[in-house]
Amino acid sequence: MNVGESLDKEERPAYVQFETRAVENKQETLRQGHYVGRDVDFVLVTLPGGRDIYESKVDPWFENKERQARNGRVDPAHLDYYHRAYKAWKEGQEIPVDGTPVKGWGLVSPMQEKTILMAGIKTIEDLAASNDEALRRLGMGGRDLVNKAKSWLSSVSDHGKVAMENATLKKDNENLRTTVESLEEKVNFLMHKMDQKQVDNGISESDIDDVPHETIMAADIIPSEASISDQYFSKFGKKPHHLMKEETIRKKLEE
Repeated sequence: MNVGESLDKEERPAYVQFETRAVENKQETLRQGHYVGRDVDFVLVTLPGGRDIYESKVDPWFENKERQARNGRVDPAHLDYYHRAYKAWKEGQEIPVDGTPVKGWGLVSPMQEKTILMAGIKTIEDLAASNDEALRRLGMGGRDLVNKAKSWLSSVSDHGKVAMENATLKKDNENLRTTVESLEEKVNFLMHKMDQKQVDNGISESDIDDVPHETIMAADIIPSEASISDQYFSKFGKKPHHLMKEETIRKKLEE
């Protein structure tokens, strides 16, 4: 199977580069009697961890990718990345990397980083999805590097989920507080109207003052601050152990 065929089943987008080449316009060369060339953009495609380079003229390559995307053979998100990469190249910008760059990762040694890059792997996501060919190119210790990439991506994903859940809880709590405060205003307004109606019916204000009135406040329904357990979850992404004392939890929150 060549590179062009294997790209139809990609799980991660391939690495793409672009270049402009002078291609002979044979029809004009024959008509004018001398060489006539024209500039044509080419795409150079390499699978993550692979060595083979697939070359094609840009226009027919994109047409083929768009047809494959419609048929479900190529992820539309990958096609979008290829278009963004080509646009960046046309504008003289560096082609963006789809994922987290291995370069500057910080969790591998400089030599390991060099080994990963030389194996044709540019992102942590591609390292985590390494196939047998990529593992062979990574050499001894390659499996450990792949597992490290998977663990890192998993931890980042879990942290992001916790952050989103906390943000959602805070937003829901604020919406609830706003709703309760609105109800509080309406209840107090109705109570005032009732007092005014009693005055209009001949009951003195002093008699009304002798009757205890209770005002509903938002703080009566929603606590002014999150519980210690909620604060611990917000900071560490997990609930405190059920055997932890309150004093211990407070110390950890203050650290």
